[in-house]
Amino acid sequence: MTEQEKIEKLCKKAEITQDEAHAALEATDWDLLDAIVLLEKQGRVKGASSSHSTRTEAAAEEEVKTERPRFSAHASGVWAQIQHIIHIGNTNNLVVTRKGKEALRLPVTALVLLLIFGHLWTLAVLAVGLFCGLRYSIEGAQLGTPQVNDVMDKAAEAAENVRETVEDSLRKSAN
Repeated sequence: MTEQEKIEKLCKKAEITQDEAHAALEATDWDLLDAIVLLEKQGRVKGASSSHSTRTEAAAEEEVKTERPRFSAHASGVWAQIQHIIHIGNTNNLVVTRKGKEALRLPVTALVLLLIFGHLWTLAVLAVGLFCGLRYSIEGAQLGTPQVNDVMDKAAEAAENVRETVEDSLRKSAN
């Protein structure tokens, strides 16, 4: 940028005369930003704003357009997703039945918490339940799909087959 362009730019930004701009630029070795700071310190800037830049206006506008969303915006989005997942877990239930009668109804959220904090015990209880004739299903609009319940039925049938095989083996060995 030429000296004349700097003078004009400073005149426009600070709303001062060309003579004032020239003097301020000479005092700051022709550094436009330092000249603006000097004029602000002297209280001679009429159109002072809270920030100044030596970049072009287009570059400043481009930076505003490409500014990243703030952390709080991301955090609120993540929190909304967590709330949605918890809502789904609370409106869908694990239903435990034995001989066609409902024995227990547990929100999926509670099941997930049990799996997180006591995964080995929870899995062991669920497995033992299968061998004791319990059947599991999921009820609810989002998770209670036929595919999910078919898998649970197949697991119950496999456990029943294993139980019957073991019982037959024990009977044969007892005779």
